[in-house]
Amino acid sequence: MNINDILEKGKTLDIYEKRSCTDQYAELVFENRQKDKWDNILTSTLGPAVKPAGKKPSAEDQELAKSYGGIYGNQVLYRKEFDGNIIIAMLWPWQDGIHTTLKLALLDK
Repeated sequence: MNINDILEKGKTLDIYEKRSCTDQYAELVFENRQKDKWDNILTSTLGPAVKPAGKKPSAEDQELAKSYGGIYGNQVLYRKEFDGNIIIAMLWPWQDGIHTTLKLALLDK
């Protein structure tokens, strides 16, 4: 499993902005009308969110997300180990109520 495998599952969804896409990191923006579909893709691939929106992030959550801007109460964090690596996915809702940033990162375990 890698970042591109996850993005491939969402290839039919509308992307508002694609900011970065490498083997180690991807960042894109989508409209919130697509949020349930992205939630389903991330949950089916990575399992349920380890830090759902509204829950205070743990020290471990904060450490995992630190290099990518951190994780805060209104944001969502998914995490799964694959073949000695960790994939994290973060959903950052915008204040405009219309957009969400999706960040995917492949980390060494």
